[in-house]
Amino acid sequence: MISGRSKLSTLSPYFGPYIEWLLDYADSQGVSVSVLSAYRTFEDQQRAAAQAKASGRPAAAPGRSAHNYGLAVDLMGGDHSSSAQHEWLMQVGRAMGFYFYPGDRPHFEHPQWRELRKSLR
Repeated sequence: MISGRSKLSTLSPYFGPYIEWLLDYADSQGVSVSVLSAYRTFEDQQRAAAQAKASGRPAAAPGRSAHNYGLAVDLMGGDHSSSAQHEWLMQVGRAMGFYFYPGDRPHFEHPQWRELRKSLR
């Protein structure tokens, strides 16, 4: 089961179809996935960064996040980021070429977002 899929509608066409495929594949394999976050406005990113900083988690400033360009999503496989389902999701994501930051396991990012953002402005 996939929850929060409607959040994907604002993803970049350079990224969204790959995430959709990943979610379809996960669903076909019986892996539950929640879409926690996708595109963020600069204001949304400012709030997310402040919340993350307050709890000791990493977060980029507005304009320095792939979320601001629709080139990142936060996904949770299973019910926590240490679950076997989330490990499976990350393994498939790595095989697809997505980038992950240490300490931010839900974050799936397009590996060339910095270059692509120039064409999305």
